[in-house]
Amino acid sequence: MTEPIDEVGDVLESTESGDAGHSEVQTIEPLEWSVHLGKENRSKQWIVAMGAGVAFLFGTILFHPLVGFLGAGIVVASTTEMFLPIQYRLDETGASSKCGFNRTFIYWSDVKRIEEGETAINLSPLRKTSRLDAFRGVYLRLRGNRDEVLVKIAALKENERPVDRGTDSRGGGQLDH
Repeated sequence: MTEPIDEVGDVLESTESGDAGHSEVQTIEPLEWSVHLGKENRSKQWIVAMGAGVAFLFGTILFHPLVGFLGAGIVVASTTEMFLPIQYRLDETGASSKCGFNRTFIYWSDVKRIEEGETAINLSPLRKTSRLDAFRGVYLRLRGNRDEVLVKIAALKENERPVDRGTDSRGGGQLDH
């Protein structure tokens, strides 16, 4: 049997087994999208590329070519979002963002505050606004899908389930977040 959870069309799938007489776990389809800041702002992408070139030139002229490569690499690595797409995913476990080697994730049970903006939504584990906001949680950039993302967040947050977070690196009990 399929039951709608809202007017937008998200569906919880619930099936009953006639033999066992129990319900299976309800699932909500994940939402995925990507944003490529460099394609949206070609002029900024060129400015960052020129900054990497300047870092390379200064490092090479003043020190050694390896220092030049290191400087350019640091500039490019710290501005990866300008060169690679950012991939977002909202699923039953939590929200995630991926760009290059950078991965951020937050469990729905850890989301204490949701800050909505016109171009982005911030899922924060902090109850109050703090200077740490820039370093905590998941920042979801939107691509004209603000309403869809907000509806999905509400549905997933409402249906959050306990998550087994495994053990810490020393083999201890569950991690406390």
